[in-house]
Amino acid sequence: MFYNMNILTKSSLLILLSFCTLTKLSAQFKEAHPTTGKWALVEQDGYLLSEYEYDKIERRSDTCFIVHKDGMKGMVDGMGKMQIPIEWAELQTWLQPFGWQNGFAIVTKDSRQPAGWGMVNNKGEIVLPLKFEYIRNIFPDLHVARASRDTLLQFFNAKGELLFKVPGRKTLEGFNDKTFKIERLDRSEYFAYADGSNVFPEYIENASWTDGQYIIAYKERKAGILNWQGAITVPFEYDRITPMQNGEFLVKKNNIESGLIDGNGRFIIPMSSCYLERRGRQPGDAFIAHCNNGSYSNKIYDSKGNLQKSPPLRVTSLHLDRNLPPHPDSHSDRYFSAEAEGTKHYYMYRAEGDLVLQDGYNSIKYYSDVHPIIVQLKKETPLKVTYTAFDLDGKQLLPADLYYNLRHTTNPRLLLASIEQGKHHGFVHLDKPEATDMKYKFIRQNYKGYLFAELISPSSPAERFNIFDPAGSLLTQQLFYNITDANKNQVKRFQKDPNATGRLVAVARKKDTPYGDWIGINEKGQIFYFAKIEKIEIPAVKIEELPMEDTAPILEEMPMEAPPTEDIIYKEVDKKPEYVGGEKAMLKFISQNLQYPKIAQENAIQGKVTIEFVVDRDGSINAPKIVKNIGGNCGQEALRVVNKMPKWKAAVKNKKAVRAWHTLDVTFKLD
Repeated sequence: MFYNMNILTKSSLLILLSFCTLTKLSAQFKEAHPTTGKWALVEQDGYLLSEYEYDKIERRSDTCFIVHKDGMKGMVDGMGKMQIPIEWAELQTWLQPFGWQNGFAIVTKDSRQPAGWGMVNNKGEIVLPLKFEYIRNIFPDLHVARASRDTLLQFFNAKGELLFKVPGRKTLEGFNDKTFKIERLDRSEYFAYADGSNVFPEYIENASWTDGQYIIAYKERKAGILNWQGAITVPFEYDRITPMQNGEFLVKKNNIESGLIDGNGRFIIPMSSCYLERRGRQPGDAFIAHCNNGSYSNKIYDSKGNLQKSPPLRVTSLHLDRNLPPHPDSHSDRYFSAEAEGTKHYYMYRAEGDLVLQDGYNSIKYYSDVHPIIVQLKKETPLKVTYTAFDLDGKQLLPADLYYNLRHTTNPRLLLASIEQGKHHGFVHLDKPEATDMKYKFIRQNYKGYLFAELISPSSPAERFNIFDPAGSLLTQQLFYNITDANKNQVKRFQKDPNATGRLVAVARKKDTPYGDWIGINEKGQIFYFAKIEKIEIPAVKIEELPMEDTAPILEEMPMEAPPTEDIIYKEVDKKPEYVGGEKAMLKFISQNLQYPKIAQENAIQGKVTIEFVVDRDGSINAPKIVKNIGGNCGQEALRVVNKMPKWKAAVKNKKAVRAWHTLDVTFKLD
């Protein structure tokens, strides 16, 4: 009766935030302990957010996880903090037809008992008792439940107080966020408001939408519009009518023609063979007429139906800067880009239909509304490509012929630039661009926004690396022989060291640092020295990957129970894991989802990235990691695609489905 949905829509993401608070921009992952097989929640760099204590972790998003322990389930947020205690045999957060349950979960102590389901809130407090067979959340302040063999649906408020009862079997989605459907005992349906009252007058048949003035209804499978008194204002001759804002309706006829009308049937945008689409969700947003299967014949209409003057266009997706963490001020849905026919130049539009930039460019890169737009200028010669930046008012912020490359940083007023192809990199502070000093061989930005820069002419070869914070300020005055991101073992050592404070943001070495020793740098620029550990550090992989004789000393130091047979991850199996549909289907999935990183394209990086992961007994993918990388963010992109894959066919050993390691090569090749 209760089951999960694996598709997370944009609207449900907003609802999800009421369940698990968004605390960080970096992603969370799950990781298995090498000896116990227990799972923990970790951040991208390996920073432990929980202990290795869970039998299983189910991802609900980057900020919400269902955890299993000793046969029971609970829920933690993205920082590993317990929200719903681990005391439920079954716990559901996604149920048809209402998707995410507005911060409530459906729970039971015994999933075999049909009439034993209840509801808890995001603090784990019981809202509805464990006595129902059917239970759902409809709105944030409205729940519905039905007891076994009962003919009445019971409706409750957010506190679990009974509001009213009506005859019925179940509830369905309404046509907006104020309505829902009730399925009667005879399986007929009607629309209702949150107080249970009927939305439509009884004299209106087959109604599907209303704003209180007009009603969309169907007659003999054709759609039309009535007024509240039942008079026809738009005849029943359309295949589909979709309400827009401000009393407008998109109409479709013969599955080919479409147009925009008002409630009285007057055309705002005439019928044509183009597919009309409202570009945004606001009343003043433009309409795009997609004509001739996406060729250079798209038209742009403003919200009043006026055709905008523009060259023949092909509307495309806006190029987003995905090499940085998501930004809270990113509103990419408020813009779109279009390519002009015969020019290969791109124009940037607001959702309202007006141009952001008055000229076309080879590429346009957007990050957020508080960051500048980076554009690649038209090529004057094949060998010279330059970049500049504009604000969202179209004002040019930097010279047009100076920079061979520009990149965003997490700081809106700071860009990374080079003034010679592949050489002379530096920081461009938009408040003082003339003060830019291009004295670095390269500058690399990690996913936390910290910047590692190598000097072109250091005073000593042994002191050549600076580290900067996300604002572009020196994190420490010290220079280093090398600076890198920390690996997971280093993060865990730093996290558990009683003398280390703050969060580890980078690892450095001096020229004379002994082999295996390293220097940890926290977010305040404080430095901590770590000596090489003589005993073997165990990577976060399963025990069967290590020879048994090597594990004996470790087990003596850390006595633990052997993992259950079903938790073992095998390398040798009778039948390897397999993508559902075979290799051809897998290659099709990868080709449809893989996005060539821009930095890899700009530097002509090609090759194979190798990803290793575990295929669980139910076919789900866990613990993916990069085994071989080629740089240019290709490894991260391959990892993203693997994390997105549907369930596989599990490996088989001794005629049983088992957990197994699998290695996959993802090829990046420029045309």
